[in-house]
Amino acid sequence: MILSFAVCGADASLTASQIVAKASQRITRAGSVTAGFRYSGGGQSGLGTLKASGKKFIVETPGMSSWYNGKNLWTYSAASRETTVVTPTSGELAETNPLTYMTSASASFTFSFGRGDSPVRRIIVLTPKSRKLGVKGVILELEGKTLNPLKIIVRGGDGSVSTIVITKFQLGKGLPASNFEYPKNKYPKIKIIDLR
Repeated sequence: MILSFAVCGADASLTASQIVAKASQRITRAGSVTAGFRYSGGGQSGLGTLKASGKKFIVETPGMSSWYNGKNLWTYSAASRETTVVTPTSGELAETNPLTYMTSASASFTFSFGRGDSPVRRIIVLTPKSRKLGVKGVILELEGKTLNPLKIIVRGGDGSVSTIVITKFQLGKGLPASNFEYPKNKYPKIKIIDLR
């Protein structure tokens, strides 16, 4: 019991940036992340899944799917039946994969505790250091014990608000690099627009 109080006390003394760094280390040290989520914003809502290994990831929703192999980002739109490929900016990566706000935000944001923060549910506010990032702010809600993400709220530079609620979060072993390449065989008749 004394040990558990000591651990809680140590975690309670961490700054907001240290908590995010700790959560980030846990994700980046894992071989892979598998997550399910609910999203809403911009008049759209739905369910999606995410798989990530290192910097590479796949995000799939009913209307759109994205693959990032560490260099190029392919995005397939079910509505237009087209796939675009770009060499993404850090902002484009964060827009596609919101976990990026946890793992790569240290240089671009300042961190503070949000209203309602507690040892059970950590609430961290990310404030951009530059307007060029295209967002006004991000709120991370983390489970207090594991620091697993529970919710990510992004306030866009245009005043829009996007909310991602994590419904499943699991760390696992590494995934083959081929998992993060655009599956041309799955979309043989889809036009590819190369914007690199």
